[in-house]
Amino acid sequence: MIAGVRVGHVTDETGLTGVTVVLPDRPAVGGVEVRGRAAGVHGLEFLDPRHLVPTVDGVVLAGGSAFGLESIWGAMQWLEERGVGFRTRHAAVPHVAGAILYDLGVGDARARPDRAMGYAAAAAARGGPVAQAASAPAPAPRWASSMAPRGRCAAGWAGRRAPSATRRSPPSWR
Repeated sequence: MIAGVRVGHVTDETGLTGVTVVLPDRPAVGGVEVRGRAAGVHGLEFLDPRHLVPTVDGVVLAGGSAFGLESIWGAMQWLEERGVGFRTRHAAVPHVAGAILYDLGVGDARARPDRAMGYAAAAAARGGPVAQAASAPAPAPRWASSMAPRGRCAAGWAGRRAPSATRRSPPSWR
């Protein structure tokens, strides 16, 4: 529990996947470290201090592999309806960063996080202790690392490591 931060989660019991949305009460400065060779992310530019608006209005963590990126637009829609975001002359534009996890082999691979799930997770966001996801053995961010097939994702929370994927050396980009 962090003061000024709300968390919401929606679980798809058929697909054994879900969406977690983290919403700060005011725009927040974020940071990221991307590891692995198959990272799926959106909005990294909002985390760059050189960006025109170096803050985020929300963060979305979703399953569903690349299909789960669609859930980010649901959270953006929810924020936009409330006037949250960078104010332009024409609209408030929510800056939402997101990351996805590969969990297609866990439940029904055709059941994927979508815009409606992102919207519902944003609407469910509350302050206080984070509830455990219904289909998960641990809170939502830890769920992805404990439920995904061995070596398929590199996620974790509170120092917990994912299966073998985190033990490999990251690729050299130089």
